[in-house]
Amino acid sequence: MRTILVGTDNSDVSHNALQFAVDLAADKSMEVHLFTSYEMVISSAYDVAFTSPTSIDIENGIKQHHQRLIEDIKAKHPTLHINSSVSMGNASDMLLECGKQIKADLIILGNSGRGAVSKFLLGSTVASVIHENIFPTLIIPQGASYKGFGKTVFAFDHAFYTEQKMKPLIEFLHFFKSRLLIVNVMKELKKLKTEDAISGLSLEGMLYDIEHTFHYPSDSSTTKKLSDFTFEFEADCLAMIPHHHSILNRLFGMNHTDEILHNLNIPLLTIPE
Repeated sequence: MRTILVGTDNSDVSHNALQFAVDLAADKSMEVHLFTSYEMVISSAYDVAFTSPTSIDIENGIKQHHQRLIEDIKAKHPTLHINSSVSMGNASDMLLECGKQIKADLIILGNSGRGAVSKFLLGSTVASVIHENIFPTLIIPQGASYKGFGKTVFAFDHAFYTEQKMKPLIEFLHFFKSRLLIVNVMKELKKLKTEDAISGLSLEGMLYDIEHTFHYPSDSSTTKKLSDFTFEFEADCLAMIPHHHSILNRLFGMNHTDEILHNLNIPLLTIPE
């Protein structure tokens, strides 16, 4: 891993996410790229469409703010490589496009856990980035600070995981020297099916050089149990592969994104395929 892309919109949650990213980058000798997008509000009077202020005014204002942020960061981390960019357009689309252009290894976004506090970093943007599932993405709760990733909880439901699908998570675990706790939340305690045991053995083989354990807690609420489990085991991160996790297909619908983020007080890592 080398480059972190951080979405910022001058909100408290984005500043917290930026601080998390800077501390991570300084610890692991990574680069940081700040990114902000904006959309023009078009008004109409007497059948004449106009925009105010101009896109140049907005973009220059954002760039000046970025420069102040970079100066503050450089004062504390003079050797940290950090740059920035601004784009006009849909927040999630522009963020992902920037990620492709700079070949980002990790995206970091902030989250208040309260719903609709920050339009850029909550709701539609977070959900869209998760849905597109192109880059490893860390969603940082308000107040969370970087302390390393000594323990990572991985939500697993015995869906078929190939080594290719697991590769980004395995790279993350190696990079941060993280211990892995694999969790399958069950509605009720029951014996594992043969195919579940086989998929578990397959996963075991993929993680041969990573310290890991399997856990099968039962609870009617998956989101609450995951939150309780991460707290009980003092985890530093909760990792998920959204598209190939039957539970997560439900969780990451627009009605459920806020629920899991609200219950979580540690970073959520979504893994691309």
